[in-house]
Amino acid sequence: MSGAVAPVSDVVVVPGAPLLLPEYQGRAAAAPGLLESCVEAVRAAVEHASHVVVVHATDREPRSTRPAIGLRVADHLLAATHLGFTVDHVSVAWDASVEECLELGRVTVGAVREPTPAGSRSESVFAPPGDAKTPPFAAGDDASSVAAQRDAKGSVFASAGGAKTPLGGTPHRGRPASTSERAGTTLLVVADGSARRTEKAPGHLDPRAAGVDDAIVDALRSAHMGGLDRLLDLDPALCADLLVSGRAPLQVLASAVGAGPRTDAEGARTAYRLERLDVSDPFGVLYVVAHLMAAV
Repeated sequence: MSGAVAPVSDVVVVPGAPLLLPEYQGRAAAAPGLLESCVEAVRAAVEHASHVVVVHATDREPRSTRPAIGLRVADHLLAATHLGFTVDHVSVAWDASVEECLELGRVTVGAVREPTPAGSRSESVFAPPGDAKTPPFAAGDDASSVAAQRDAKGSVFASAGGAKTPLGGTPHRGRPASTSERAGTTLLVVADGSARRTEKAPGHLDPRAAGVDDAIVDALRSAHMGGLDRLLDLDPALCADLLVSGRAPLQVLASAVGAGPRTDAEGARTAYRLERLDVSDPFGVLYVVAHLMAAV
């Protein structure tokens, strides 16, 4: 679109499946191909990025003081790309209202409108590592106030030398990032669909799950036609009942890329085209792996 500014060049959606983490993997893959699909999608989405913003939900029932599953999955997948970049984490309450998700998405856009060079400490970092003890930022926080909170806590994924350091892990030597070649910002969203798709699903079968999951998939598939707006129609109460843990992150995503009401000052929205969409439900939980790219 002529004159439009794309603060987010790529969007990638991955499931928050614990089985993607090394500590939950056995000799045989529980969901063959899922990890490979996620790594491929994330690598494609971040290969031209100097900066990554991770959006994940808080755990619905935190069972330890460890970081939320979504954050751990995101950092593990980013480490698997063997690329260097800075990473910020946005933690949204799993039961946040649509209005709160809209506001958080707008804060996200404001904070990443001017991506920082790879390997440097970003002045636009707006969230500390999310975990059971770290509340999500409240709606209404502006980019400067959120950045100040980060500065007090610290959250950097790539060192000044370009080596990646997953939170809680050890430095991994990644391919150096050239600021001339890699200047984009990627939004990495960790989001599951319903966990009530089959009799053996964690929440057992609920016939309503298919309709909600279809709405999520269709919204992503029709992103080039404004389909992401429909993510804002997901009902928080219904999604909570259907154990749709990714509802809030998906609505933050929709807001961050321009869905929903816009003012004249915000300008025209950026169109995104679907590059990849893999859908599965090996355990009665909807897993979506998607890559969207800004149309230029």
